[in-house]
Formats: sequence, structure tokens, C-alpha cells
Amino acid sequence: MNQLTGVVWKTIKDFVLSDLGEQRESLLRSTRRLEDADEDLSQSRRIVRKLQREFIYNKLILILIIFFEFAILIGLIVIKYIKL
Repeated sequence: MNQLTGVVWKTIKDFVLSDLGEQRESLLRSTRRLEDADEDLSQSRRIVRKLQREFIYNKLILILIIFFEFAILIGLIVIKYIKL
């Protein structure tokens, strides 16, 4: 009976250790995937910030172009009426 109990406990121990090993490997794979996802998100954040900066710069340039067009238009109107 004692030998049977020892065999049962050894079988249970082997099963538990095997299961824990599989769970450890699964957790390590999940950790690697999460680290990769974190790196991808960091890269995406950098790209989004760069696009935001470029958007703001383009908007400022567009505002300057519109301002200069109005200045030129006003200048042409003034020149036209001064000559008359």
C-alpha cells in the first residue's frame, strides 16, 4: 500500500511539475508578445507625434500664405486707387 501511495504521489508530482512548466512557457511567450506590442505602441506614438507636428507646421505655413495673399491683394487695391 505504501508503494502504491508513493507511486500515486510521484505521478501527481510529475503531472503538476509538467503543467507548471507548460504554464511558465505560456507566460514567457505572453510576456514577449506584450513587450513586442509595447514596442509597437511606442513606435506608433512617435509616428503620431511626428504627424501632429507636421500638421501644425503645415497649418502655420498655410496661414502665412493666406496672410501674404491678403497683404498682396490689399497692396494691389491701394496701388490701383492711388493711380486713379
